[in-house]
Order: sequence, then structure tokens, then C-alpha cells
Amino acid sequence: MKQALTFTILTFFTFISFAQSGEVTNAILAQKDGLLSDAKTSIDKASEHEKTKNDTKTWYYKGKIYEAISLDPTLGKQNPDAAKIAFDSYTKAKLLDETSERPGKYKKELAEAFASQTLAVAIQNGGIQAYQDKKLGEAYDYFTIYQTLKPQDTLGYVYAAQMAIAKDDYKNAKIAYTNGLEKTGYTSPEILTNLLYIYKTVEPEKDLNKALEIARIGKAKYPNNPNFVSQEVDILEKTGKLTEAITNLETIIQKGDKKVESYLILGSLYEKNKDLDKAKEAYKSALALNPANFEANYNMGALIYNPAVDIIRTVRNMGVSDYQKKGKQMESQAKEVLKISLPYFEKAYQVKSDDVSTKKTLKEIYSSLGMTDKANALK
Repeated sequence: MKQALTFTILTFFTFISFAQSGEVTNAILAQKDGLLSDAKTSIDKASEHEKTKNDTKTWYYKGKIYEAISLDPTLGKQNPDAAKIAFDSYTKAKLLDETSERPGKYKKELAEAFASQTLAVAIQNGGIQAYQDKKLGEAYDYFTIYQTLKPQDTLGYVYAAQMAIAKDDYKNAKIAYTNGLEKTGYTSPEILTNLLYIYKTVEPEKDLNKALEIARIGKAKYPNNPNFVSQEVDILEKTGKLTEAITNLETIIQKGDKKVESYLILGSLYEKNKDLDKAKEAYKSALALNPANFEANYNMGALIYNPAVDIIRTVRNMGVSDYQKKGKQMESQAKEVLKISLPYFEKAYQVKSDDVSTKKTLKEIYSSLGMTDKANALK
């Protein structure tokens, strides 16, 4: 009697093990018949049971079933995480296959699974859906997974970076952009501009040396984009290399890059370097290319106007005696300077009449020169 009981117990546990292995078989057959809901039920049971939850086969087929679910129009909506579950299942299967008693049994199948276009599409769709659902963190995860599936495709890096930026995660945005540049070699003005912004302004990712490197990559690849030239110059200035900034820009212009923007930047640098005569020449060059440029007119006007304002301020602070000696003469000198600056401000105002600073300055010049009607007209 005792022997019969022992046999019964062993038979029972053998039956349980077989039943759970049967769930894997049921799942495979159900998937082949297009019964994905039944396949999902069976494979979920097998992946949770003690007897089958550590089998490579279980997780490989869970990956295949969930991959199919993610691409099914109806079941995909009911199981929005199906694509990620598929990837995680294949990943677990790979780990189990490498550490099993017979390592490599599913190596070929898993390699094909990770390389399949359908899994990549499923992951991409999962990221897009997560983004549309405003789940930016999940969207970032999907596009990061996509990078591992399609390391030569720029989509994964760019989209992951965009998701990170959308949630102010500049560290991971920087990582995504950098990995994309290193692994694909692909650049665009947008990618470099965003990466430049992170390195230049965002703490704690700020690194002006890296920012300068990115600006120079952009300048070399997109010579017609003035942003990278101006950014390089700005970074050089911020790092105390004003002379180098001026020299670099002068060289660019001498090589034929005679753009209004280049002359405007050069003029600004000359001003900061206290070389006002050269600044005027730079602004004149800009105006020669485009007489209606607002910045060139305003900057030239301001460059002439500011010394006159200093003279007027000095006169106003004079005592009666000093004013009688030289005040009127200085006022006369100031007015002559204002007359020279006037056409530039008038042109700037003509181009951009809604600019508050231009309007205010122009009104002050009219008043100082006794042009009351024109001053009153600027309300």
C-alpha cells in the first residue's frame, strides 16, 4: 500500500510538469491558428509557473506571441505594453539560453527575433503611441530599445532625445544625441543645435569646450547656417578668447563669407574689444550688402549716438561757471553727432516701427535737435 501511494504522488507531479509544458505547446498551437488571446492566456500561465518559468522556450515563445499581439489592431490597443513585453521576453530568453545546461539551443532563433523588422516596427509603434498618450518616459524607453534593434537607424536616437528634452531630461537627451552621432555619423542642424544648447547652457551638463567642438562641427558641415558661426564666436568670447573670436571671423569673411550676419557679429566683437573704428567699418560693410537691415542701422546709429549722450550727460552735470565756459560749445558738438546718427535710427524705425528702444531713441534725438513736430508724432 505504501509503494502504491508513492507511485501515485510521483505520477501526480509528473502530470503537473507535463501540464505546464503543455501550456507552452497550447500557446504555440493557438498562435499558429491565429488565436492570440488563447495563446496569451497559455503563455502567461507557463511564464509564471515554477516548472516552466525558467525555460528558454517559454520566454522565446512569449516574445513571439506578444510581438504578434502588439501588431494586431485590436489586441494591440488592449495590450499597449505588448511590444515592450515581447522585447523583455526575448531578452530573458537570451539570458536563460546562455546560462542553460545546453547553451545556444535558441541562439539562432533569438538572433532572428532581435533582427526582425516586425519587432522593430512593434517597438517603434509602441514609442509613437506612448508619445501620443503623453507618456514621455515610456516613449523614451521604447526609442532607447529601438536603438539596440536598429543601431544604424538615426530614428531611435533622435526620437529618444526629443522625448527626453520634452520632459527636461537633458542628460539623457545628450546621451541619445551623442550615441547617435558616434554610431551613425548622421548630423542635422537641429541635432547639433540642440546638443550645442545643452552643452552651452544646461547645468550640470554644461561644458563650453564640448559646446565649442559641436559649434565647429556645425560650422564645417553647414557653412551657410550662420547660427554655428555666431555660437562659436559667442563661446570663444565667453571663455575669454575674444581676440581668437575676432581673428576666426575675419578669416571667414576674407575667404568669401561676406554675409550681413558675419559683419554684424564682427562689429559687435570690435565694440566689445573697444575698437570702435573697426566696428563702424564692419557695420558699414553690412549696410553695403543690405541698406535696410535693422540691426546694422541700429548698431551703427547707437555707436555714433552713445558718445553724444555722454557729452550731453556731462553738460547737464556742469556747474554754471563751467557751462558758461564750454557747455554751449559741447552741446553744439553733441547735436552735430546726433545729426549723424539720426538717418540710421530713422531707417531702423522705418524697418521695424514696433521696436520700443528705436522709437524712444529717435524721439530723444528729435527733441534734442528741436524737431518738436517729429518728436510729438512718435506717440
